[in-house]
Amino acid sequence: PLPANVAHRQRIERIDERGRVVFDDGTVEEEAHAILFCTGYSYSFPFLHGSCGVSVVRDRLVRPVYQHMVNATHPSMFFIGLPYLVSPFPLMDCQAVFAKAVLERRYRLPSGQEMVQWQDNDLEKRTSFGLPTRYGHVLASLQWGYNSKLTSFAGTKPLPPHYQALYDHIKEGRTFRIMAYRQENYRLRDDGRLFDVLTGGEDDGGDR
Repeated sequence: PLPANVAHRQRIERIDERGRVVFDDGTVEEEAHAILFCTGYSYSFPFLHGSCGVSVVRDRLVRPVYQHMVNATHPSMFFIGLPYLVSPFPLMDCQAVFAKAVLERRYRLPSGQEMVQWQDNDLEKRTSFGLPTRYGHVLASLQWGYNSKLTSFAGTKPLPPHYQALYDHIKEGRTFRIMAYRQENYRLRDDGRLFDVLTGGEDDGGDR
């Protein structure tokens, strides 16, 4: 739970002339000392020439990209880090080794048309799940299969299993222990699969 003086609210409609915060559901906060906007990010590439063939749809979908990273128009151009709701640095490492394999011609990309079709198929699948276009690069629980696919394409080792275990544990902490989870430290066990949670430098005795 959040501290007593912090509230998670939905969209703000306006701040009226008396300084009250009016939300789109009609409720009003009489006195707010601070407003923290958690709006996320939009994709923008103003530095790219139009000949690159890249467009951003509704600020959240980059087209045309294969495997969320390869420019299907110019396949030596890679967008590292487009997916979100992920563990970013392990994912970007997998993307980098895949890009390296492509550049070194150890992995042969499909044709440009096939790469565009891959993204079309991916979007169609997401739409069938009820997801809007702006979630076109959301991976969430799909990130682990995605990472494994990239490392397999590149002919390199997959991520160790404790990456996902740690991610899941921290995600749970951000949901249910938001004021305490940042105090935790972790110790990887010798088998490389499980880890111990250390609270304040002490082992809490829990298996993860």
